[in-house]
Amino acid sequence: MTERIIFQTEDRVIIVGDYSAPAKPKAAALLLHMMPADRKSWASLSAELEAHDIASLAIDLRGHGESVQKEELTLDYQQFNDEQHGQSKLDVQAALFYLRKRGFALNQVAVIGASIGANLAIQTAAEHPEIPAVVLLSPGEDYRGIATYPLASQLRAEQALLAMASQGDDQESYDAAKHIEQVAACKTKQLLTYTSAGHGTNLFLQDQKLPEIIASWVEERFVSA
Repeated sequence: MTERIIFQTEDRVIIVGDYSAPAKPKAAALLLHMMPADRKSWASLSAELEAHDIASLAIDLRGHGESVQKEELTLDYQQFNDEQHGQSKLDVQAALFYLRKRGFALNQVAVIGASIGANLAIQTAAEHPEIPAVVLLSPGEDYRGIATYPLASQLRAEQALLAMASQGDDQESYDAAKHIEQVAACKTKQLLTYTSAGHGTNLFLQDQKLPEIIASWVEERFVSA
């Protein structure tokens, strides 16, 4: 069952999310969408994660979807500069705190992101080495000031990385995903490649088995832990 939830960041942005969970979740996944998109872009993956006994929290990043209020201000990502996009890190921190209140420690959380959400995801994993797994859909070398190559080299050996992107139509992300997989310091890492399959969560439209592939990979990280 999916529950609409609301929480606040430390800089007072109201974040709206969808929390989905089986009766007895073994772990949780935090889902960070691409731009432009919102939390609903993760619906198919959330369903697969729940089928694999993994809870999920998909949030609207600040300025997207329903996460547009900061006190008296209305936020619009299209008007953000790089510094303001970087403040989405606070959205992630607040989401992790929410999951902790639901009973999930950092070592029970995987972080999954698409496009700029992928860059935020690897940033989160690098800054929180307790997080065991990170999944990147169409990451960039540097989206809005979030540079992934140094972050990949900061991952711990015991963390796990799954990256994917499409060659040909999304070559920049493909090249970035390939390089991230090469330089990632973790022992367990995998790269999935596509051809002319789109960007970010649009990959789900071309490969309908991908949500199950990701959910199985995430589940395995916690089964083997």
